[in-house]
Amino acid sequence: MPMSFIPTQSPAEGTFVHGLQLFNATWDTSHSVLDELLPGDGALQPVPPVWIKPVEASTNQPPSPSHNVYACPLFTCPDVELQQDSNLVAHVPLPTAHPPRLWAQKRVALCCC
Repeated sequence: MPMSFIPTQSPAEGTFVHGLQLFNATWDTSHSVLDELLPGDGALQPVPPVWIKPVEASTNQPPSPSHNVYACPLFTCPDVELQQDSNLVAHVPLPTAHPPRLWAQKRVALCCC
């Protein structure tokens, strides 16, 4: 989804969330995947609107290991010191061309800031 995407109407289910930022990664808008920061990029990078659709826990199946999807934690605060369970909102599945463990090692997270 391009950064300039502005939804003109609400989805039938769920909602679009605007203003999220990635910590320690960037969003490749041409391929719609997580990407590594370039030298000189700031630690926080904007992401396009994210469609959040609630599902029942019993139907929420984790992706198979063959899929490159990173369960990105969404925190209320970008401060690394405050990225703990009490500030965790959810895990957002984000596609990636790299192994998901790379993003976990880099402590990549989404922030509502």
